[in-house]
Amino acid sequence: MIDHKLYWAATSSIDEARYLTAILNSPALLELVRPLQGRGEHNPRDFDKYVFQIPFPLYDADNNHHQRIADLAASAETVAAAVEVPNTSFQTQRRAVRRALEDDGVAASIDGEIAALLGPTG
Repeated sequence: MIDHKLYWAATSSIDEARYLTAILNSPALLELVRPLQGRGEHNPRDFDKYVFQIPFPLYDADNNHHQRIADLAASAETVAAAVEVPNTSFQTQRRAVRRALEDDGVAASIDGEIAALLGPTG
């Protein structure tokens, strides 16, 4: 079920999809997009309108750094799939998954790789 927005993109491989997912969910990208966002009552808005104003390289299967990001994203999928999410709000469920990724160490590894890919965030 889709609430009000759906974004999709065709990729040439599962590794390219994982690479893109890791970038789009990274704190490093969020920090670069945040200054472009308008603010709502409580939080920045419209991440989706600005995310592609931040340049990042297209996936290159021959690039070891890109492959490392894809491999880490695959590990994150495994960790996330093992989380028993509580029957509560999506925010609580999201926190449970994030906590598991942090506890595993894969979140920090992905964040470091993406930060290196995107360069300084401030």
